[in-house]
Amino acid sequence: MSRPGGEARPWTSVVVHARTTTVRGIVRALRRTRLNLQHRLAILIDLVQRTRHRSALRDSATGGSTAMVIERGHPVPAAKVEGLLFDPHRRRLADDLVTALRSTGAEPTTRSVRWNQPITITVDRTDPDRVWTAVRSLTDRHPGLVVQRYDEELDRADEPGRTLAGFVLGPAIRTTLLPSRALSRPWPPGGELPAELTGPTWQLTGHAVDATTGRHLGEPAAVRIKITERVEEPEPELITEPIDVVYTWVDSADPAWQQQFAAARPGGRPTQAANVPARFQQYDELRYSLRSIAEFAPWARRIWIVTNGQVPHWYAGDHDRITIVSHAELWRGEPGLPTFNSQAIEACLHRIDGLAERFLYFNDDFFLGRPVAPETFYHGRTGRPIVFPSNQSVPPGPPEPRDLAPDASGKNNRMLIAAATGRMIDHKYLHVPQALSRSILTELESMFPAAFAQTRKATFRSLSDLAACSLHHGYALATGRAQTGRITQRYVDVESRACARDLADIARYRCYDAFCLNAIREDGDEQLIKDFLRRYFPVPAPWENDQDHERELAG
Repeated sequence: MSRPGGEARPWTSVVVHARTTTVRGIVRALRRTRLNLQHRLAILIDLVQRTRHRSALRDSATGGSTAMVIERGHPVPAAKVEGLLFDPHRRRLADDLVTALRSTGAEPTTRSVRWNQPITITVDRTDPDRVWTAVRSLTDRHPGLVVQRYDEELDRADEPGRTLAGFVLGPAIRTTLLPSRALSRPWPPGGELPAELTGPTWQLTGHAVDATTGRHLGEPAAVRIKITERVEEPEPELITEPIDVVYTWVDSADPAWQQQFAAARPGGRPTQAANVPARFQQYDELRYSLRSIAEFAPWARRIWIVTNGQVPHWYAGDHDRITIVSHAELWRGEPGLPTFNSQAIEACLHRIDGLAERFLYFNDDFFLGRPVAPETFYHGRTGRPIVFPSNQSVPPGPPEPRDLAPDASGKNNRMLIAAATGRMIDHKYLHVPQALSRSILTELESMFPAAFAQTRKATFRSLSDLAACSLHHGYALATGRAQTGRITQRYVDVESRACARDLADIARYRCYDAFCLNAIREDGDEQLIKDFLRRYFPVPAPWENDQDHERELAG
């Protein structure tokens, strides 16, 4: 892709041109990219597939209502859709499939599954040719439909998804690294039933690309048909209690906020990046992070945005799922305002009136990268929070002036947990949405009221702060009320020279449950980041102002 003036977008992908004709030249070009082996392999597969199917891809790029997707090495058509969204797209396919199956005399049953997994429709054991006839009848409404045999015994559900989705305008490339043995090659539903589709379960994928951005949806935007005898299958363990989302946010472009910050900021050199302006730099992240919730986690009941009284300029107002909460409501007359200390704000989140027992805490630079289920963050049977430890630990010893703010608060947390439980927990945790329990946070404040009060008094991060979220995780693990889990995530330092490459990976592969765009000391490339976010999350959320969205498109 390129800008209107012909300037290449640096984040679209790392490109190896087909004109690099020799194997030695291709290998040399891949070495220069400094990518890991899997990403180099993906680019090489991409190049080979593009070369094999160059004419089909070129023809699909010239216009029309379909594009071309390469699925497991085979070119298949994909519908071009305006404002493509994951859940409405697959729901439409599932509803049409149920209607078509009933027209053949079958009695389909839709089975509950985790929200980020393909919908499963079960039919009584019947003639597969009749089911094939029903599937063929969907081709007019779903021009990108393909069918694959699915072998459940070969599917390792405990492994993170390995499907990588292309991100190019016009023809889309869907490359799969280490492809799942559970799926056969794709078959467009036309003609006679292919012999390779023998088996009790088929997977239908309605391939589609966004007509504006070229974004492609594959799994889990799919539906599975299970042809079997009617048996009582155990329902999966699913979270049914409400889950809320809480954001902390500040508009650093607000003149009133800037004046307060300048007045409160201590003189001299900032200490360990705790109060430098880059910590508050805005790239309109909140807007796009909320779009990620709207598309990839619509099961979230309510979204609370904690601010110092500011309201995002793009917010339409009075939406039943969005509530703006001021710092004053949470401090309840206690000293400490105005605050520029995120740890002080986190020490108040459990005070939000009406907040659900289970809630996810997002910084405004956290984003969901693909559909996630509630069970990603809370255990389906016990409801316990799932926490995601990193491979780093809190340094030993008490807090010291030279410590980074997260290390100082981590040391304080470690001492508090040891005092309460006798266990020494020094995990750090990944920069991803944090699954929290309101009752556990309330219990912790009742155990350590002085530490919570001291943290709330600190205008900027200080050596005496605790980090409420990490304290929650460590205490819950120590008392058996949380468990560790895995999440596919990416952390991007927007100040680094690798930022453009990292954004290219995220946009190209779309294989991350969550990612974080973080700045510590310096600002990132604002235009690069905004351009990436607009392309990744092009569809406005229902609470956005229409006029502001028009200005976004114009800008």
